[in-house]
Amino acid sequence: MDTENPRKRSRIEVHSEIRGESAPAIRDKNYYLADGDCVIRIGNILFKVHRFLLVRDSSAFADMFSMPEGSATQNMATDEDPIVLHDTIDEFRALCWIIYALPMVYVNQMDALKVEIAKITCLYLIAHKYHFESHEQFARKVIIAHCSDIKDASPDIRTHFTECFPNHLESLLRIACLTESGSNDSSLSSILQDIWVFRMYDTKRFQNPSQTLSLAQSLGLRRFLGRLYYFLLRCTWGHNPSIEGSTAYLRTDLNLPLEQRIAVYEGYWSLQQYWSNFLNAPPKTFQCPVLRRHACDRVWKGYFSMHRGDFNQRIFDPLAFLGQMETQVIKFNERQYGVLSIDCVITYLRQKRKELEDTLADHFLPQNL
Repeated sequence: MDTENPRKRSRIEVHSEIRGESAPAIRDKNYYLADGDCVIRIGNILFKVHRFLLVRDSSAFADMFSMPEGSATQNMATDEDPIVLHDTIDEFRALCWIIYALPMVYVNQMDALKVEIAKITCLYLIAHKYHFESHEQFARKVIIAHCSDIKDASPDIRTHFTECFPNHLESLLRIACLTESGSNDSSLSSILQDIWVFRMYDTKRFQNPSQTLSLAQSLGLRRFLGRLYYFLLRCTWGHNPSIEGSTAYLRTDLNLPLEQRIAVYEGYWSLQQYWSNFLNAPPKTFQCPVLRRHACDRVWKGYFSMHRGDFNQRIFDPLAFLGQMETQVIKFNERQYGVLSIDCVITYLRQKRKELEDTLADHFLPQNL
């Protein structure tokens, strides 16, 4: 029986080049240190750092620097023969930042107003790649601490995640899913999915929809996949041109593979059935006291019948409609609806919204997917 820790990864081979490059090199202003003993080049930027800091934490650099005597790594303190790595400059700067960090840097990362979230996310990526396990776990802890509810995160954190490149967010999600696979802790991958959805609603954009849908499917993130399809459906609703001389409308050019287009159409049909049944079948009972239940039920049905037309708007968005219903109920006129138990109606609407959120994928996807 395999009892290997799911978080423990097999070591990777570090594919680096020990050579110069043709483009003129520029020394990094912060991390080209005069007393460093290891020159690393990324793009056209040269870093000169201390190798003893790179080999700590059982990192992959320890393997690189343990090559036999006389190999190219034995002479890597010159600009002419650097180690060439194929990471981003921001990621390697984040690694340098943390290996040279003073204690207050670590303390500040747990402060929502002082955390340097761009560096932390870059650190998470590069620390994972090179097996700096302590730094990877530190970065993971910081992201979870500050992003567990992205809507309540600091403005700087929200801005970072809405403006960063999509492939940056994709890399974070891939690594989170990989490291959490087989464990009972999927907190970071769940947070990153919430961040991705928040980003779409905040920017009102769905970048690379087909690629993102394929990513979610390849990672086995069924609930996330349902949320993505729902947002895509919401964005395309009501924007279709009609066919001249006909009562028909053209299908939206979703620029998706056939399988994904079919999922959108089936999801729309299923959600229409759900919403139609919901509007025509208000709840029969609430959790209010038995003596009030009949009157409460009667008033709710009357209100529901009177206002259900309010929720057939231009944009088909059942989740938003349920939220609007809750807002309206809170504003009930007590003289008109005084017999209605507001608390149990709100509880019911919130329950229905959560049920829909949790089962969105079922509208778009087969049960076995």
